Amino acid sequence: MSFQKSTPEEIAACAALVSQTEQEIERLVAASKKVHIIWDVDHVLVSGRSDDVFAALGYSVPKYFEYEERLTFERLEDGPWANLARRGPHQSQDIVTARSSYLSLRVTYWLLEWRVPMRWQLFVGHQSKADSYRIILESFKKDPDAVVYMIDDGPKNVDAFNRIAADLGLNDRAIGILAPQIRRYDEVEIKAEAEVVTGYAGDQPCVVTVRQGQPGEYSRCPLVIPDALNAMRDAIRSKFFQSHEEGTVERHRATLEAFADDMNQPKDTSTLYFLYELLKEPGPGR
Repeated sequence: MSFQKSTPEEIAACAALVSQTEQEIERLVAASKKVHIIWDVDHVLVSGRSDDVFAALGYSVPKYFEYEERLTFERLEDGPWANLARRGPHQSQDIVTARSSYLSLRVTYWLLEWRVPMRWQLFVGHQSKADSYRIILESFKKDPDAVVYMIDDGPKNVDAFNRIAADLGLNDRAIGILAPQIRRYDEVEIKAEAEVVTGYAGDQPCVVTVRQGQPGEYSRCPLVIPDALNAMRDAIRSKFFQSHEEGTVERHRATLEAFADDMNQPKDTSTLYFLYELLKEPGPGR
């Protein structure tokens, strides 16, 4: 791992590329073209922090999975292209990313929180990025008004997209863009974050603090949940059961309240739901 914080000039050049791309898409849409964008995730839609932590952890998959799991409920930071995905003039978009398994959960949460509409989310695992590009391009092959952009920070992925577009005869309406990697942190800071997140020894959720350099120079306070997947499962189950219980009681309230009166029981939601379960139980001979 070897990188530095991006310079103001690099950040400005990336912003200019995003703006130029958006203007091109606006012109195409104004000309009645149907623009579709294929997005990479890390270093594009969101910050490349997770990728760089993976390197800082020596590319140890178990340690990296633990880091990502502990940050399941910590929203991914926006990348340079995030606003274009959220509010751009294009008609549709897909995600093609090397994230898979529960690593993809943070991507899904980011999309849900920002209400970013996506057609497909193709996570690498069942197929390669190149295979995903081919599937997407073939889905637009018969539409002469469709123009497909692909934005990724990996040169080999952009090359693969352009090659497949040429193979399909779509190179005149398929544009691969190499996204610059923008970092607002350096190696020391990202290593410190990896150590703090994976080193937290408590058994309860905690907002941990990562600080490096002079006061105010680098400070992050991510939410760490040691057993995040079980916590998420329990939260979903609890919320689902609560909604199911409340909905069931409201649907049968008159009957359940009459039953509660007969049983001399209170009429709170939990009690009425309990009585509903009693009424469902088959009696002798039924």
